[in-house]
Amino acid sequence: MKNSIIAASLAAIVTAPVHAENAYLRGFGGYTALDDLDFQTGLGPVQSDMDDGFNIGVAAGLETALMRYLTPSEQVGARVEVEYAYRENDVETHRIGGARLLPSTGDVNVHTVMSNLLIDFNRQSPLSFYAGGGLGVGFVNTNQFSAAGINVFDDDDTTFAWQGIAGAEYKLDQRWSVFGEYRYLGMTDPEVTLFPAAGGVTRDVGYDAHNVGGGIRYRF
Repeated sequence: MKNSIIAASLAAIVTAPVHAENAYLRGFGGYTALDDLDFQTGLGPVQSDMDDGFNIGVAAGLETALMRYLTPSEQVGARVEVEYAYRENDVETHRIGGARLLPSTGDVNVHTVMSNLLIDFNRQSPLSFYAGGGLGVGFVNTNQFSAAGINVFDDDDTTFAWQGIAGAEYKLDQRWSVFGEYRYLGMTDPEVTLFPAAGGVTRDVGYDAHNVGGGIRYRF
């Protein structure tokens, strides 16, 4: 089931949009907050508190005429784009029953490839706003999770990913813009296999990330 979802996501990513007007590139980066991870082990239920992290990415896109079929306003437009991004967060501490387990180690890093649809508002003005979302694939690496000297897991998984995006953009000239945005990134729960000392079974580890940042856009 998971493989079919990922295949469908990849098909969406490579599907070419129609009625393209202007191509662009954009780069972005910023702050990533990862929700705490909760999972069951042979030692008991573990909660992993995550440190603040970072994200960085690039996207190639096209401004299209798709919105002209829905509204005659030149103030509303649509963009489609393919995006690659990287995110990383370290473990702050692992807990069992609220008690901190020291030392606590581990980190989560994620590579995503997404296909996005963004709707622009007030786009004929220097200051515009946009909202949209994307579907794609996440490559999740959970590295060297250990608590109180016990190895818990060190594993990776490939899973279906989705995101919601909202932001504001300021046009510096006809080619260059700067923007700030919020992104929520969610995934179908990655699976990890615990080390024998932690139970030796497969568990789901949820991934929900909140990203705030900005970047630049260049139109060709």
